[in-house]
Amino acid sequence: MKVSLYIIGTIWCHSLVWGQEIPDSVTIGYVKATMRKDFAVPMKGIDDVPPGTTVPVLRSRVVRGTRWYQVGYIDKIGWIADFTLKSEETATPALEDIRRALSEKSKPTGAICEMEGVKGFKFGMTRKEARSVKVDWRFQSVEDIAEKMGFTSVEELHQNTNEETISGFLEIHNVAFARYPAKGLLHFVNDSLMMIPYGIELETRNNNKYIVVYFELKSVLEDKYGEPKSKEYLSYPYEKYYPQGDKAGDAISYGKGEYYSIWKCPPENTEIQLHLFGDNNDISLVLRYLDRDYDLSEEEKRKALLKEF
Repeated sequence: MKVSLYIIGTIWCHSLVWGQEIPDSVTIGYVKATMRKDFAVPMKGIDDVPPGTTVPVLRSRVVRGTRWYQVGYIDKIGWIADFTLKSEETATPALEDIRRALSEKSKPTGAICEMEGVKGFKFGMTRKEARSVKVDWRFQSVEDIAEKMGFTSVEELHQNTNEETISGFLEIHNVAFARYPAKGLLHFVNDSLMMIPYGIELETRNNNKYIVVYFELKSVLEDKYGEPKSKEYLSYPYEKYYPQGDKAGDAISYGKGEYYSIWKCPPENTEIQLHLFGDNNDISLVLRYLDRDYDLSEEEKRKALLKEF
């Protein structure tokens, strides 16, 4: 029985192909990007693309709220994640237009946007440090994974599952935001925590409930972090139902719109993203905390900034 992180994906999220213009090329940010054979499945990279390298884009997919690009580099073709790119080129769904809007930086009103992480997790933590955070972990140990996945022993688990997948299982945890339950994952690069995505879980058949919760969470985040930049719309033939009309939630589940808000906090590359999106009669609400300078020292950040002038 082979096990992959696709199993994790089925717990709280789905893959999505977005009908938007794909750039001809993208440029790697200040840290090398690991190119993978398959997007969204943790595995050993097939190559590392150096910082500052521009590579051609073949196609694009969105998985668990992260956009992946299939690119060509030297004699290889593989996938790289959007958070490894130069920040102005990052292509998380709806983020292209939001990035342009953010060119005129807005300051929070009545709040100070300072953010080092969430729920006890702090950017830059190692996996070992993160496991010490007191949350409701889905699996308590490797032995617990083996038992709950139906393996007869830890040895059998290791024989059928790669180490990165096992680490991924150990990073699943349950929390709540404004009393709404959420399942979270932890994304590490070089054993340094850089992203914490949460899938908000609602027990409802009414897709409009997702819109209600989106605006409720947005309001709470505004109180703490100030006013975000937002892109919220419904497309034809559902425009008249914006923002919370009878068929607004269904429209989003058909891929006929999305609601997206982003808070940029100092340091410049720290972000909070709240995203309601859907397709194929499915709908997802994702809250993501991200540090784009996750593994750079202050000296390295300064050097990278100076290179822009």
